[in-house]
Amino acid sequence: MLHNSLHKNPTKSPLIHGVHLQASKSKLAILINKICERFVTLINHASELKVWQSRDRTGHTWWEAYDPSTGNSISLDSEAEMRMWIEERYH
Repeated sequence: MLHNSLHKNPTKSPLIHGVHLQASKSKLAILINKICERFVTLINHASELKVWQSRDRTGHTWWEAYDPSTGNSISLDSEAEMRMWIEERYH
């Protein structure tokens, strides 16, 4: 008889309601965890040194770097110069 009443109105069953509530809490916990992980990742990446290569209209290439933790930036003519600058500054 209990089996039949569950099939007639499954949302009224405390057992099934508890399972749905548990699943909702679990999904919410997973979502909150993912949001926290992304926030920490953003904060960590926000302070990392950014390095990129630029080129002007004439084809001249140079290397640029920006350090968000200090606000300093630099432009150098070669990758080798940039590597030396980074090693002297950060290692």
